[in-house]
Amino acid sequence: MILDREKIKPEIFKISSKLAEAGYKSYLVGGAVRDIIFGNVPNDYDILTDARCSEIARIFKSVVPYGMKHGTVLVVIGREPYDVTSYNDGEPAPLSLENDLAIRDFTINAMACDLNGLEVIDLFGGLEDYAKKRIKCVVSAEARFVKDPLRILRAVRQAAKFGFAIEERTLESAKNLSHLITAAAPERIMNELVKLLGSPQNGKYLKCLLSINAWHEIFYKYYQNVIFPGGEKNFFTLNGECYKIFDENSAKRYGFKLALLIIFSLYRAAGDKIRFYEYKKLVKALFELKFSKNDFDEISALVFLAYYHLSEKGRGEGWHGDIIKVKEAMISHRELTKQKIDAREVFLLCSLFGRSTGDSALEAGFAAAVKTAEKAVTERHPVYIEDLDINGDDIKSAFGMQAGNRIGEALKYARSQAVIDPSCNNKEALKNKIAQFLKKS
Repeated sequence: MILDREKIKPEIFKISSKLAEAGYKSYLVGGAVRDIIFGNVPNDYDILTDARCSEIARIFKSVVPYGMKHGTVLVVIGREPYDVTSYNDGEPAPLSLENDLAIRDFTINAMACDLNGLEVIDLFGGLEDYAKKRIKCVVSAEARFVKDPLRILRAVRQAAKFGFAIEERTLESAKNLSHLITAAAPERIMNELVKLLGSPQNGKYLKCLLSINAWHEIFYKYYQNVIFPGGEKNFFTLNGECYKIFDENSAKRYGFKLALLIIFSLYRAAGDKIRFYEYKKLVKALFELKFSKNDFDEISALVFLAYYHLSEKGRGEGWHGDIIKVKEAMISHRELTKQKIDAREVFLLCSLFGRSTGDSALEAGFAAAVKTAEKAVTERHPVYIEDLDINGDDIKSAFGMQAGNRIGEALKYARSQAVIDPSCNNKEALKNKIAQFLKKS
């Protein structure tokens, strides 16, 4: 198979030519070769050569020797850096192209290309596995996963990314060795989870992660002492409808989908009540997995607000289509979490939860709340203090007031009136409303 030259950046050929002039071989390897075979233009390029790092640094004018210990030099062409790796340097050095490819993760990532003739070098069946749409480890799945347990998550994530299946022996080894996953750095685990949740058909592959116990292993330490009803200990038990919901909502951002996963995972029926077991522990796990503070705060708030609405205290009936009550709920979200959370996402979480449990009334009620909130947003209804056409300075100027609680009270009153009647959201009308409020109080 010959690769399409048009899909390879000209700078790659410049690097190859320079190495050839100095008497060295060079190959395009790994994900770049895979991407071109798949019909895509690579985002990243890795070049493998028999030149030692010191020779690479001598040949090129601009280099960054950041990875010489591992046999890699960053060659800068124009302003773009490119990884050039020596198979004769590093700890330990592979010493040949074949040895380098033999220690890569999956066969579709273990192909190379001679940059002269652009012919694919496939020593481990990557082209066959591409044709059969499967993810298969190179040589030994056990050896690959023991070397880097994160490859277990990556196998599922790459299967999700490309719509492939995982080869039977690879899947079996992943399940047998899933207990090793937590040896990987937390931020690497987080990165794989985020990428998986961003993949199409992620419901199908979430099911795969559950089937090999990967989720259980990642979060086990947080839940090892939690006993669910009936003595059940495995907290990730999703039903078939949950996976369908994930597939149908695959375009949603990963923070929403992670909140959805938490809600689905921790629900257990407790008589006629809805109960979520120890959800704060799972939210805490996100923090320890090095999710950013913004992500952590947002996902925590989404889960908390959905839990609030689904509990007896916040559930209620008959308000979902009432735009004033929905706007009041939006205000309560801000007051409860001190964050700017999209109420449409909160209500959608609740609606999808209703669907997952077969509660059609709950599903329909919160679906109506989503539509009502959408109407408020698209029609630009004033909901929050910052939406008002008046601010604290306007009130001080109009009524001769000093900074203090009274201004805050006046703004809240103005907001309550604008929530009821959006047409009054102009300075003069709001000043009149505030004047009446101050006179009465």
